[in-house]
Amino acid sequence: MQDEEGPPPLLLGRFAQLVRARDLEYIVRERDGRRELFIELPKALEEDGGATATGASCIFDETLTVRGEPCLVPGLSQPVE
Repeated sequence: MQDEEGPPPLLLGRFAQLVRARDLEYIVRERDGRRELFIELPKALEEDGGATATGASCIFDETLTVRGEPCLVPGLSQPVE
């Protein structure tokens, strides 16, 4: 899934849960020669404008891709049974 503009993004997908986007935080750090991405996803509540958080048991929906490849993992992009 590469086009003439370069390689696909490292991580691309939609959240499966409603989050407070203005409070979303992330950090990339290096540990043991590897880069790690940490994302804090504060869930949206009813008092955040009337939206009710979904009952999704995963963070992303099935659109999640890593380096252009589909990434279907229970708890990450598929519901946990």
